[in-house]
Amino acid sequence: CVRRWSTPVGTSTRTLVLALATALMWGGVGEVWAQEEEEGEVEGEGEVEVEVVGVRSKGGATEEVVRREEIESFPHQDAEDLLRMSPGMHLSAHGGRGKAYQIFVRGFDAVHGSDVAVSLEGIPLNEASHIHGQGYVDLHFIPPEAVLELDLAKGAARADQGDYAIAASADYRVGLAEPGLRTGIGAGTDRSLRGVAAFRPDGKGEDNFLVGDVEWSEGAGQQRGHRAVRAMGGVGGDWGAAHLRWFAGAYSGWFESPGVLREDDLESGAIEFQEPVGNAERGQ
Repeated sequence: CVRRWSTPVGTSTRTLVLALATALMWGGVGEVWAQEEEEGEVEGEGEVEVEVVGVRSKGGATEEVVRREEIESFPHQDAEDLLRMSPGMHLSAHGGRGKAYQIFVRGFDAVHGSDVAVSLEGIPLNEASHIHGQGYVDLHFIPPEAVLELDLAKGAARADQGDYAIAASADYRVGLAEPGLRTGIGAGTDRSLRGVAAFRPDGKGEDNFLVGDVEWSEGAGQQRGHRAVRAMGGVGGDWGAAHLRWFAGAYSGWFESPGVLREDDLESGAIEFQEPVGNAERGQ
């Protein structure tokens, strides 16, 4: 935001300093450029213009914007894992990697998103009706390398975030911060393999990108497999006074779950803790 204040010549330096202090408090600015004047009256004719340039601060202590630098330093397997960057937010993958995580916010059980509003570039992602409950949200279709920023907020319900922002809200912004081609491959102790490629043309903005990945996993035990293929790309640019963006994504996933383990079977030794119960439950 840019705010300007003008003070007539002849006004004391004390008034000018007070205007600067008011500007800092009102706009939450990061930097101020102003010429320091000596004590006394300002000589000459006309007006002295003070320009304050900065970004308006967030509305409260529970709101934060996570940048790409912080995302890269935070351990994560997928885009949904990034919600853990908000203090007090916990995720549980009780149904396997392919199923939407269960979300807890400061001990508040938000199920699979019924009380947490999630959006992508301002587009709501919560499903109004689902077998797991209202507000179900599955973020496995977003490649984590494509997440440029994450706007997180916790606390009381926010009317501007929609019906599901009871305990928290999150808005994902996608793009690539650096130009060029990046590739990677990784493996995990859960018998998993993952390959990823990301590309942004030289001389183009962060809105112009293409990211794709393939993931294969057998899980940490029997009947806990997971497969996923993701792709997301975007194009953006200025059109006159407007900035236009187009982006699209594709996702295909498959997973299995070992089912519910009976406590009496475990105590009697009839089954081990990591063993599945009967045929695996599957989803896609």
